[in-house]
Amino acid sequence: MIRRILLACTLLCCLVGAGIWSSYARTPQSSSTLVGSWQLTLVPNVPPTDPATIPVPGLATFSSDETVIATAGGVIVGPFSSTGGVTNGVTPAHGIWQPSPAVGRFFIKLIGLVTNPNESLAATRTFTTTVLPNAAGDSFSGSYTLEIVEGSIVVTSTGTVNGKRIPHSLLP
Repeated sequence: MIRRILLACTLLCCLVGAGIWSSYARTPQSSSTLVGSWQLTLVPNVPPTDPATIPVPGLATFSSDETVIATAGGVIVGPFSSTGGVTNGVTPAHGIWQPSPAVGRFFIKLIGLVTNPNESLAATRTFTTTVLPNAAGDSFSGSYTLEIVEGSIVVTSTGTVNGKRIPHSLLP
């Protein structure tokens, strides 16, 4: 008799848990997480004397263990030389995301590699940003810093980043 009661309670707990999980899975993500895939737009800041900057498209996937993988425009094909052709290879960036000390914001840090034509390391690229999601949790924006270190040469650039969550539909 006690075994039947325990079995019934266990089964009930599993069914309730599955119902809660199913309900959670079907509700849109809140602004308290970045988990999912995002379409990005990066706009570098340029001095007023430079021509208008073209926004750089990108993609990022944020996992529940607070890791992230991202790629953006030039990262896929690498920089081009003035005579044509790819001069260096650039990897997608890997990194972390976590809640920021600033309430409601998220800190993101990504590191990518730049390789020489012979596949040796040419430089590292470190991208950092703190973003603020909108109330619905389907977009975010913030300012970024990109630091490229090639030996003892350090180049830093800044700009803005905007993200839009890529929606997915659950199967029926």
